[in-house]
Amino acid sequence: MQLDNEKEVTGIFVSGHPLDDYRFEMENYGISKISYVNEFKEDKEKVNSSATFKLMALVSDAQHRVAKSGNKFGSFVIEDYSGKLELVLFSEEYLKHSAILQLGATVYITGFFKQRFNGDFDFKISSICLAESVKKNFTKKLTLQLPAADVTENMIDFVQQNLKSNKGPSTLNFTIVDEAENIEVELLTNGKGFEMNSELIGFLKDRENWKVKVECN
Repeated sequence: MQLDNEKEVTGIFVSGHPLDDYRFEMENYGISKISYVNEFKEDKEKVNSSATFKLMALVSDAQHRVAKSGNKFGSFVIEDYSGKLELVLFSEEYLKHSAILQLGATVYITGFFKQRFNGDFDFKISSICLAESVKKNFTKKLTLQLPAADVTENMIDFVQQNLKSNKGPSTLNFTIVDEAENIEVELLTNGKGFEMNSELIGFLKDRENWKVKVECN
C-alpha cells in the first residue's frame, strides 16, 4: 500500500520497485521484458508466429467496466522495468482473469499475440497467477555450479537445513568445479526434493560466482 501511495503522489517508487522482490525469478525463469514483447508486436513477420511469452509485471492501471449490453470488460496496464503493455479483456476472458488483475498486484502471465479482424494484434493471456507463487509452483529443477573452494561446512549446513525445512517436488543438483585440477563433479541431493524458497534465493544472491540454472515446469 505504501508503494502504491508513493507512485500516485510522486510518479515513482521511492522505497523500491515492487518487482525488486522478484529479480531472481525474472532473471532465471525465462521471463521476457515487456520492451521486447512490444518490439515483437511491431515486427510484422514475427508477430504472426505462434510464439509465447512469460511476463512478470506490476498492474499499474486497472479499469473494470460494464458495457451498455451489461457485459463486463476491463482495460489494464502492466509494467516492468523496461516498459508497459496494455491488456483489454472482454466477456469470459475478463471473468476468468480480472480477479488477479487488481491495481498494485504483481503478476506472472503467459500469453501470445492474436490477430484481430482489423489486422492488428492483441496480447492474449493463456494463464495468470500472482508472482509470489512462481518459485513454488514452476521450479522443476535447480542446478547450481560453484567452485570447490565454496564447499564449506557453513554452506553444507545451510543447504541441509534449508532442504529439511522446505520439502517439495523440485530437484536440486550441484556441479562442483575445481579449475586448478580441471575436475568437475555432479552431485544429486538425497531425499524427495525441495520447495524453492525466499531464504535460498537470498543465499544465492550473495554468491555472484555461482552459476544458477532453473528448469521450469
